[in-house]
Amino acid sequence: MLERAKRRTATEELHEVKRHPDGIRYTLQTAFCWLRAQGIRDKLAELLCDIVHRIGSRSEKRVENAIMRDIKPVYGKGSLLCRIAQASLKAPEGQVREIIIPVVGQEKLIEITQEYLAEGTYESQVQSRMKTSYGHHYRRILPTLLEALTFGSKSVKMLLTSELLVRYKDSNAMLYAHSDVVPFKGIVPYDKGEQVSTTAQNGTERVNRIAYELCVLQALRVRPRTREVWIDQAQRYGNRDQELPADFEEHRAENYALLGLPLDAEAFINSSTQRVRTSLRLPVSWV
Repeated sequence: MLERAKRRTATEELHEVKRHPDGIRYTLQTAFCWLRAQGIRDKLAELLCDIVHRIGSRSEKRVENAIMRDIKPVYGKGSLLCRIAQASLKAPEGQVREIIIPVVGQEKLIEITQEYLAEGTYESQVQSRMKTSYGHHYRRILPTLLEALTFGSKSVKMLLTSELLVRYKDSNAMLYAHSDVVPFKGIVPYDKGEQVSTTAQNGTERVNRIAYELCVLQALRVRPRTREVWIDQAQRYGNRDQELPADFEEHRAENYALLGLPLDAEAFINSSTQRVRTSLRLPVSWV
């Protein structure tokens, strides 16, 4: 109903809207403004997701291009390994210079080593590029964007992290203060813990603000889609619990009957599986 009122208001000329009685005019305008505001919040959320994704994808592309320029790829490493193994088995007590070098060549071994070392530092190079890009450019945009959105979550940690980003948006500090509560679990991936946590001059553990903010932004990019985090008064990324009637739990059986759904989750899964199997005409063991 609200969507119909919004479409009607959007297609009518201004003089046509003014001719409506007050009750109809106010209803149409309220529906239009309400849904339009929800759509704007959804667009801001999508912009946030796109910017965070762009930071990572551009950093990966730049690092890959740099590696391709600096490192000559080595092809046929499998056959080279086989030749090295055969030469080693023929003379297990021989020296590398006498057994391995004549078979493969010293230059080829150097190229293989350089390629492996470059691939081994790929992730760290990407993270370093992301921190540089975010700290010098994107950080002027994203905290302001976060301030325009009100996040909600059943997890207190996610709310604390978004508030922390907004509070430090005008700060040039590299580390968070000792008094700040900086949640780690569920926010910072295990493999990035060493990049986020650093040791200060006095020997205490401190949190690198730029690295931590990147982890928070990557979490905020994914979790609205899984409904772990929602945006207040948004449509697509809003709180799904608010879409249910206030007395839904009290009248659950009646509501499920109106929807034509069973109360038992197992029965619902079995019926859905049976419909899929019947539609596809698959054997039972395939589903």
